[in-house]
Amino acid sequence: GWDIYNLYVQLGSAEGNMRGFIEGLEGEDLSAMYTSLKQAADLPNFLRPLIAAFIDERRGGLVKTVRSGGISVYEYWQRLADLSVLRKSWAKMVEANDYVAILHPSLPLPALFLRYQ
Repeated sequence: GWDIYNLYVQLGSAEGNMRGFIEGLEGEDLSAMYTSLKQAADLPNFLRPLIAAFIDERRGGLVKTVRSGGISVYEYWQRLADLSVLRKSWAKMVEANDYVAILHPSLPLPALFLRYQ
């Protein structure tokens, strides 16, 4: 499970420092619920292993997985190749077991309150 989640995080944070997320706000303030995520995204890479050693495994894994400044195009393509392998193995497993439905837990973030509803 952790490997799959880390792959998801690596692909989702590939550009680094929540760049696409921040640009998508188009000047709107970042919600307070995301402040700690932004702070974690902006941590210098050389501090990440040290900080990860002092926090719980889940958050420590995320701190070590995400890179300030993003990852290289080469690394991004490697993660996409990993995703392709994962998809193929997942499809084989589903077909081999004749599954009709699969239930997945949601992501660990709740829906955010929007000012303009």
